[in-house]
Amino acid sequence: MHGATASLLRAAEDAGVDDAKRYNSSDIVKVTTPDAEANRAIKWAQIALEQAWTCNARLGCAMVAGYGPSHTSRRPQYAWYFAGDGLLATEALLHEGNYKRAAEELAFLYRYQKPENGMMWHEISQSAGFLNWARDYPYMYVHVDITFDFLTELAEYDRISGDHGFLAQHWPATLKAYRYCVSTLDESDGLPRVPADKISGNEQDRLTDELTLSASWVNAAHAMSELAASMHDEELSRQAESASLRARSSIRSRYWDSSARCWISGFTRSGKATERTSAADLAAIASGAATPEETAATLDMLTTPAYLTAWGLRSKPTTAPDYDPAGYAKGSVWAFSTAAAAEIMWQARRPEAANALWQSLVPWEQIDSLGHMHEVMSGSFFTPQRESVPEQTWSSSAFISATIHGMLGLDSDGRKNVLRLQPQVPSSWHFFQVEHARVGNSIVSLQWRSDNGHFTLDLQNQGPRFHLQWNQARTSGALPSVSLERDIIPGDTHLSIP
Repeated sequence: MHGATASLLRAAEDAGVDDAKRYNSSDIVKVTTPDAEANRAIKWAQIALEQAWTCNARLGCAMVAGYGPSHTSRRPQYAWYFAGDGLLATEALLHEGNYKRAAEELAFLYRYQKPENGMMWHEISQSAGFLNWARDYPYMYVHVDITFDFLTELAEYDRISGDHGFLAQHWPATLKAYRYCVSTLDESDGLPRVPADKISGNEQDRLTDELTLSASWVNAAHAMSELAASMHDEELSRQAESASLRARSSIRSRYWDSSARCWISGFTRSGKATERTSAADLAAIASGAATPEETAATLDMLTTPAYLTAWGLRSKPTTAPDYDPAGYAKGSVWAFSTAAAAEIMWQARRPEAANALWQSLVPWEQIDSLGHMHEVMSGSFFTPQRESVPEQTWSSSAFISATIHGMLGLDSDGRKNVLRLQPQVPSSWHFFQVEHARVGNSIVSLQWRSDNGHFTLDLQNQGPRFHLQWNQARTSGALPSVSLERDIIPGDTHLSIP
């Protein structure tokens, strides 16, 4: 105890200098748009992400899930380590170019992997170093979905950073995580089932399986295929990709209700189908199980008043029998799921709908704790849901990812040394600027401009040559997008379309 106290006191003495370095954005992506409020929200989200990095003398350093009051009867929320929040934070860290911090977070997640079966953990208390947290409390290894999402995020880290050494170092633990996922599969359809003593994404209902979990398996198996290829295990790569394709095919037969022409969210322990949710509908699209016609119909539906509010997307429509706007997950509005919906809208080339969802999140950063994003809002009014915390890490993280990867369309591939740019910004924006984007060993700044259908891009490359893939949507949705590819040499480059 005395040693821990002394180390904390010593750390506090140098906090001012260290904090100044922590919040200096020169080492991460900086985004500037024509919208001052949007710029402030983006900057604050990045600061909130940095504020979530916490060091525990006994456990180590990692992202906590957020900050909020105890509300008299609960522990202060959510200043514990949550793996799910950490994974969404890792995604944001990668998009803002903070590869070192992303690797540190993934390493922390590996550290507490269940040694017996490879399952990734869910929740660790700040006091876990003083007690047997895994044995005496039920919170650590309870969420079956975390291991699936971990593999997907690990593959993103490997692709974006190009840090093959990290994967090689943790390959045995990665194989154990994959084998745990495989152990949950039902032989009849190749889709995961939730063990009786576990839960998945839906914490309110005891389900035997969920569409969102099955979609996560599609992604996780594909991710494992890429990871195995990176490790030159071609046989495992083929097996994992085959499992992903089988699961994608099985999703339709398991969760598509042909009579009602809608997706089933999951099944209870008694075998009863549950009501649809926006998360399940979006998961069906993201997994590739939905046909183009079903995708279009679903995205049309999610922009109707039953789902859409001025502050984001409801988790359930107002027409659902169990809709509850004040309920934690029965009709409330979540920032991270609204950001995820916007990402899918951009992927479907629906920029107006996507940008409206994204812009609906901008006011969240000043609703309560200035500069931070709440966990969840009411489905009826722009006010925090009663259990919400004023800063949840995955809200800020999802907003960052949606901004950089979704709206600006920036995607770095460190393995191939490629930078992809597919901007779909609001029609009122005629420029944006990105500083300190990373691609391979290069640091890149770029300025994009639009003028009556004419687009220009000015790049400053501080580093070796890389390949640019620029796909530009036209101002008029009736016109096809235009692509331009070019090797970008060190120094300044000016490009234009057309």
